Amino acid sequence: MPKFIVYFAQLHEDFRLPELDALSKLENVRVEYDPRSYIRSSPFLVVEISSSEQAAKLVRRAILIRSIIEYWGSGHTYSDVYAEVKHEQERWALYKTSSFKFTVDAFGKSLTQEEK
Repeated sequence: MPKFIVYFAQLHEDFRLPELDALSKLENVRVEYDPRSYIRSSPFLVVEISSSEQAAKLVRRAILIRSIIEYWGSGHTYSDVYAEVKHEQERWALYKTSSFKFTVDAFGKSLTQEEK
C-alpha cells in the first residue's frame, strides 16, 4: 500500500490516533501504521492507505487531521531525497501535463526563504 503522512493539528494529542482509527472504521478505509512510531510532540505520522481517494475520505470528516500528504521519499540531505524520488519515476507520468508547486512547511524550526 502507498505511504502517506498524516499531518495532525497541534492540539488534543491523546485523541489523534483514536480519531484516525474511528474515521477509518466509519469510512471503511484500511489504514495501517505502527502505534510505536507515534510521537506525541510531533504532528506527523506515516501511515499506509490504499489510495489518495481513500485518504481524502478520512480528511473530509476529521477534526484533528489537517491534511494527508502522499509520501514520496525522505532523507537526511537534499541529495538523498532526490535519489529516492528519482527512483519512483512511474509516479511522474501522472503529473507530466499538470502544473504543480512545492510548499515547504516546517515544524519546530523556522526556515529562511532561501532554505525553503
